[in-house]
Amino acid sequence: MLLKSGGLTLTGRLMCMIVVSDVKVVHAAGIELREQSADGLANAYAGATAKAYNATTIFYNPAGMIHLQGNQVASTNSYIMPKSSFSGTVTGAGLSGTPQGGPSGQFAPTAPVGAMYAFWDYSPDLKFGLAANTPFGLRTSYPDQWIGRYHALHSNITNFTFSPSVAYRVNEHFSVGASWQIGYFNAVLSQAINLPGLGLGRYDAHQSLNGNAVGFGGVIGFLYEFDQATRVGLNYRSRIRYDLHGWSTMSAPASLAAVSTTFQSSGVNVPITMPDKVALGFYHEFDPRWAVMASVEWTNWSVLKELNFHYNNGRADTVIQENWQNSWAFSVGATYTADDRAKFHIGFAYDQSAISSANMTARLPDANRYAITGGYSYKLTKNLQAIFAYGHLFFDHANISAQGTSAAGLLLGGYDTSANIVSIGLNMKL
Repeated sequence: MLLKSGGLTLTGRLMCMIVVSDVKVVHAAGIELREQSADGLANAYAGATAKAYNATTIFYNPAGMIHLQGNQVASTNSYIMPKSSFSGTVTGAGLSGTPQGGPSGQFAPTAPVGAMYAFWDYSPDLKFGLAANTPFGLRTSYPDQWIGRYHALHSNITNFTFSPSVAYRVNEHFSVGASWQIGYFNAVLSQAINLPGLGLGRYDAHQSLNGNAVGFGGVIGFLYEFDQATRVGLNYRSRIRYDLHGWSTMSAPASLAAVSTTFQSSGVNVPITMPDKVALGFYHEFDPRWAVMASVEWTNWSVLKELNFHYNNGRADTVIQENWQNSWAFSVGATYTADDRAKFHIGFAYDQSAISSANMTARLPDANRYAITGGYSYKLTKNLQAIFAYGHLFFDHANISAQGTSAAGLLLGGYDTSANIVSIGLNMKL
């Protein structure tokens, strides 16, 4: 999100920060995080709404709880290790034209993402669950003197959701599940302001924005079991609106703050909506050893049409056009059961970007991506299973031509990105 006021770009996009401690590069389009289970990553999240291997199904399709037996808890820790770099220039930035500055460096740091689950097997036809997840987020952190600092410096989001869930078996083939989502959203953003380029000082000013909100949503899922070896899962996750309330902090000469609200700190309110999503998954066991799975997902990113910033000090509201586009994702996977303890997993996925080249920004240089994943699960004891998964993401080259205000200039160039993801999960029957 771009904050502008009085012709100055003050802050960047709300749509490109971190969840818990996540990074610029994520498994899904936009700022979505799919790293909610290790066995999911192992199969590139193919069939996630239909697999129902363990309690992590609460996130992907609560109806899958019907397929589970015995009280369970599960946890997943994923580590996203991106490699991303920018090459390009900034021109037309105020009076100076081209600002002084260096390259971006490695601006997307390695960081973890976690998830936890609890499942209560109340009866064969009625199940309950609770999930704690980080469904959206990202982190970018550019050097203070990089050439594009008037477009973006630091961006962070923290997004938690807690989901009490229930599943009910309607008959021997059909089950339904639902969750209530309680979400917390926090955004922390910063960037430099080009005072030298405006003839207003020798050094840059800085602005940071910190806001948070609580929002509510829901999930409904369906599971149809043709037989014990074949099932289909459909899941709908609703959008959640967050009305962020926070503070915009300015670091600028007192003489400027005295004559213009543009350079004054102020309370700020920003509504933002996280998108709804539909996922369809298929799972089939050929025999006791081999299983295949597939998924197709649609995410309604077009809800991010614009962002409206309201300042409490009388500064004029700012409306920023986002124009994100809906995205599709496709994945296929397979699992081989070596014996009663060990399984091998593999998967492949394609994920379409939610951001067109015309709307690309330095805070979120998104691109189409491809993932190859694999994993190994092993029962350490009768009731404890460990899962290790690895995925490598290949990103298309992302071109950027981001025109800021007259002070920020035109950021022109490209991003090259790849990422490695490692996930470790534990599933325990109580």
